[in-house]
Amino acid sequence: MFGILNVRSGFNGILIIKLEKMITLKNQLIRLKENHDRCNNSGELNDFLDLVHTLRIFSDYGDKINDVILKDAKIETESISKELNKITKKPAFVILPIKPSILIKKTIIGNFFWLSEALPNEEMARITSPKHNFHKRNYTFDGFWGSQILYIRENVGGEIKSINRLELVKRTSNTLGASHIFKTPDNDSNDVDRILYDLYRLIKIVDIPLPFLCCYKIAQEILTMCGLFDIEKEKLNFNNTQ
Repeated sequence: MFGILNVRSGFNGILIIKLEKMITLKNQLIRLKENHDRCNNSGELNDFLDLVHTLRIFSDYGDKINDVILKDAKIETESISKELNKITKKPAFVILPIKPSILIKKTIIGNFFWLSEALPNEEMARITSPKHNFHKRNYTFDGFWGSQILYIRENVGGEIKSINRLELVKRTSNTLGASHIFKTPDNDSNDVDRILYDLYRLIKIVDIPLPFLCCYKIAQEILTMCGLFDIEKEKLNFNNTQ
């Protein structure tokens, strides 16, 4: 196979031909690490847009990403239990399970809950209980993109909707300005686009719109499986600098 020829004029009219290298998965992995580190250190909006766009490219690689992850690499995450639905019949909510915790902009973030109304302390304790309401899941990359990352109940007593990692990356990149122009949902928009738009407008954590924080979490998980990030070491370094 031929590479791409970059032809330009040199000194004294000599023709210079340079053989350009193809952009590989490893190049994209380095790019993702650089995006992640910029978000972690400063976290400007453009940094997150670049991160989401790079993740969108990763989502197209499919099984090829197994070439860069560590052998037998697994990521531990959490999903909410059916019991949580029984406990929280009443309020609308947004839940982002974060296991392990993530470190961003000098802040350690754990499980995130947003509820549409205040509840008694006893009920809040039951809702947020890791022991009863969150199930640990270990994923290889084969099951990674299809695993759920975000849970939403839009209306009091309504059904719990979930968004998986692949949906979140693709729809965030396509509708919230990372890979295509920013779109305001209309009557033809699907539920995921509408939900992500509302979360972008209404919920920020350390000044980061929630869909972008979810994408940052996904990037951190991929880097962990590739041996380029270790949350425990990062937390230790973080604590030692306080």
